[in-house]
Order: sequence, then structure tokens, then C-alpha cells
Amino acid sequence: MESSSVYLATERLILRRLTEADADNLFELDSDPEVMRYLTGGIPHTREEIVDRVLPRFLGYYERYRQYGFWAAIERTSGEFLGWFHFRPYRNAPEEIELGYRLKRSAWGKGYATEGSRALIKKGFTEFGVGKIVADTLAGNVRSRRVMEAVGMKLEQAFVCDPDEFPAWSEEERRGVKYAISRVQWEAGAQRLDNGLAGGAGRAAGFDLLDRRSACRARLSLAVPDEQVVGRESAALAVKVYLVPCRSLLDASREFGLNGFVKAFYVGACECWDRS
Repeated sequence: MESSSVYLATERLILRRLTEADADNLFELDSDPEVMRYLTGGIPHTREEIVDRVLPRFLGYYERYRQYGFWAAIERTSGEFLGWFHFRPYRNAPEEIELGYRLKRSAWGKGYATEGSRALIKKGFTEFGVGKIVADTLAGNVRSRRVMEAVGMKLEQAFVCDPDEFPAWSEEERRGVKYAISRVQWEAGAQRLDNGLAGGAGRAAGFDLLDRRSACRARLSLAVPDEQVVGRESAALAVKVYLVPCRSLLDASREFGLNGFVKAFYVGACECWDRS
């Protein structure tokens, strides 16, 4: 893969430019009714629609913007196409930058959406000087909303989509939600993470800070002994500062014990529990 086409790399993902050669990848992605459930009511895109309308629209962003557009999500180890992320000026307020994602069903429940979204938010705030990042979805799309919440976004607005956008849908089905996070909020959250993990509670839970400059990522140490007790207070602090839903971690703890809690947090910051 040419380095010039790579937009962003994370621990498990590479986000690169889309090309005309991705037509089959996009057709496979949009052929799954479950993937399209909250977009078209489950109606897949035809290959002709991908080639004639969808892909040209995606590629057009590279001509208009240097740093914004749609980016293929590639699994680093296997090279598999998992879907895409977008990072672009928001349609109703171009000064805000919109985060979005669409992944294959086989990639759901593995933390890829959260991992890619966190990295894009960091890139926007630290490299592009973005002031505010937003995302929206239909209110019923609970899975997508959980990702937005997991990366620190807060519910900002509820709205109803235009009937022309979803002509056969009821008003209740067309209800949408907009989430947002400002640079000030993101920096404050990163600082809380840094302070929390540097304190005694972080050490009691066995935390290491991987990137102290950004304070964006943390993990539980693999060296935590089996007999060590991870206190509930430490766990609660760790969850709060890492912006992971507390309920998910407590579910892991109850079902698999404290060792399960440790492993669940380490393997994927409990995104795997977001399927509940």
C-alpha cells in the first residue's frame, strides 16, 4: 500500500483513500440488508448505483479537500476491507466536522468503529485544529449511538429527518439524534484520564499510560497477578476517565469475575460488550 494513500493508522486499522478499484468492496458492503437497515430501510445498493453515484461522490471529496473525505478501513493484519469512515464538513454547519462510519457486519462488535473514531477525533483536534466534531444517526440505531458515546460524544440535538429522505418511514422511524464533542471537552477528558491513571486508583487497577502526551489510550497491565483484587472504586474511576460505559464493564465482571474484567478491558476497552 502506497504511503501517500494512507490517511491514518491505528493499532488494528489502516484508513486509506478509496479508489475506483473499491467498487466491488463497496457493493459487498452495501449489499447486506442489516448494514443498510438505518440508511435505506434495508434496501441494498446495486452495483450500478455504486459505480455511477456512490463511488464518484466519495472520490470527489479528494478533489475538494486535502484533509477531509471518505476513507477505506483496512484490517492491518489480514488486509481485509472492513468498510469505511468519513470525516468531512457537516452538511448543516461546515465549520463543524462530521464523523461517520459504515462497517461490514462481520466487523461489528469488535471495537473497530470505536478505534477508528477515536483516532479520527484525535487527528481532527490535534492536527487540523478542528473546534467541534459531530455525528448523527437515527435514534433507533442504538449500536451506532453507543460508539458515539464511547468516544466521549454527548447528545446535542434530537430532530426528525425530512420525509423526502425516508419516504416510506413514519415520523417515529425518522427521528434522529446528533452527538458532538468540542476540542475543549476532548482536552479536558484527556487531562482527566492522565490525572486519573497517574494517581493511586490507576495504579491499583494496574494501568499503564501508553501515550502520555495525548492521554488518549490506556490499557490494563498484563502483569496483574491472578490473586490481585481490582477494587470497585478503581474500576469505576478507570471506566469514567476512559469514557467506556460502566454497565458494560460491570457485566463483564459479573459474568467472568475480576480476571474477565481485566481481560475485557485490555482486549478492546470493552467494545466487545457493546453488542448487548
